[in-house]
Amino acid sequence: MDVRDLSRDSNLFDFFHEQVGSAADRSSSEFSEEGIFYLTNLLVERSRLSGLEQPQTLVELGLKAAHGTRHESIQAYRQLGDLALYMTGFFRQSLVRRNVGVNYYLDMGAMAYHRLSRILAAPEGQVIGESGHKSLDAIFEELAHRYTVCSEVLRDVKACLRAQCSDQSDQALLALYEEWLKTGSPHVARRLNELGFMTVESEAGDA
Repeated sequence: MDVRDLSRDSNLFDFFHEQVGSAADRSSSEFSEEGIFYLTNLLVERSRLSGLEQPQTLVELGLKAAHGTRHESIQAYRQLGDLALYMTGFFRQSLVRRNVGVNYYLDMGAMAYHRLSRILAAPEGQVIGESGHKSLDAIFEELAHRYTVCSEVLRDVKACLRAQCSDQSDQALLALYEEWLKTGSPHVARRLNELGFMTVESEAGDA
């Protein structure tokens, strides 16, 4: 499956799972099945964000996590970790031009996943849940420990998507798709629809 298949495949999970799994195999670190699934779901979830949703800054999310209820802290720490990971993986170049830089995002994201792991920690340090899979605290601790590698895996996914574009028209199409992933712009979504590159939102609306 390549980038062109996104225009006719409504199941983004399968597409991203294949891409993330291959990138993880090429990395120097071993990932659990749960870790691969989490990174896959992260890309799927980010691609489904509405353009009306205004992302909070890392500082805002950090304050909310530090001073909120347990539920609010869990939600905010996950959002912070996800946002920092997604930005350093798919849009690192845009961070280079910012005052805080890439390392700030990596440090904040790893910290968020680590603290989330501590909040979710099961009694007696349980690692395997009743289903036989890793417990949530163990998954987030794995991601926190390998946070920089996770970012590199997402960068690899983006590079592979670009490599699959055989000509300038494909590259322009991918650039539009990346802009939609980043901003959720309805205007960009409409343009993708006009080009036959169906987005999740448009498919849902056409159902």
